[in-house]
Amino acid sequence: MQDNFDKAREAIWQLPGFQKKETTKQATGWSFIPTATWIVESISTDDKQAIFIQSISAEGSQRIAIPDTVAKIIYGHYERLKDGRRKIAGKRAAETRKRKQATIPVVENEADQIGNK
Repeated sequence: MQDNFDKAREAIWQLPGFQKKETTKQATGWSFIPTATWIVESISTDDKQAIFIQSISAEGSQRIAIPDTVAKIIYGHYERLKDGRRKIAGKRAAETRKRKQATIPVVENEADQIGNK
């Protein structure tokens, strides 16, 4: 008998434009999260997105299907965080360039020096 996790995965696999990226990763977490194997599937179709997460550890396993609306919120958060990090990195790079330019000595044009002799 299939649970809701399996039913949701099977239903979305049948939609037009189905694409899937799966990653399996052994990971340690915080002290209150045991070491586990995590399986993350990000799925996109022509008009829907979903994320399926599975955690398997010595203490048991968990599975969660994240529906379209929530997946879009997560993707949106990620994009805004990434944009913010890019802005911060750009500002830091500009400040570094400014500091470097301020420490470079200004050399007068040699041609001007020759003409003035």
